[in-house]
Amino acid sequence: MAMKQTHRSHRTKQKLLDLSLRMVLERGYHATSLNQICDGAGVTKGGLFHHFPDKEALAVAMLDRFWDGRKELLDSLRDSQKDPLEKLMCHMEFVYQLPKHERKYIGCLMGVLAQELSLSNANLRKAVSKKFSEWREIIRQDIRGAAEAYCPGKQMDVESLADYLLAVFEGSLLMARADGNGKIIRGNAAYLKRNLESIFIDNT
Repeated sequence: MAMKQTHRSHRTKQKLLDLSLRMVLERGYHATSLNQICDGAGVTKGGLFHHFPDKEALAVAMLDRFWDGRKELLDSLRDSQKDPLEKLMCHMEFVYQLPKHERKYIGCLMGVLAQELSLSNANLRKAVSKKFSEWREIIRQDIRGAAEAYCPGKQMDVESLADYLLAVFEGSLLMARADGNGKIIRGNAAYLKRNLESIFIDNT
């Protein structure tokens, strides 16, 4: 009996997370109320508060769920490539696949929350920044791998390049959200490939 209750509680929590994640991506954080989430999930307010004490805690849990799931996609794309430069380029393919939902480009939760809450909620700003830092560290690792393979000994500002690439990736997601399609991501990917080849190959 206890096991069934635990399983039911877990399913309810996941349902709340999945629904709130989709609603926040589509509507925004402030435009998504706890009442709307509860109604959509068929859960009482008390049931929601059993898992998440407030909306901020729910948002932090959404961030964890969003990034953990997307990182699995990123890791699978990177693991499929043996060439270090192609591994670095996988981040752009990741960006292209990331925001698809019912053929709409609804963006990245980290970007959505950063735009809405950075100036008004310090806790969520820090939570978003932490996720971006985790992504940036993976980019750094792949830059170092490409540098070791293609231009060993060449001086390279890994930090600045990682910041630039992350800005390209997240900016592409933002513009795809605004345009409602991934055309700009594909265009940026082609330009970025030439740019990275000029850094790691052409100038060796």
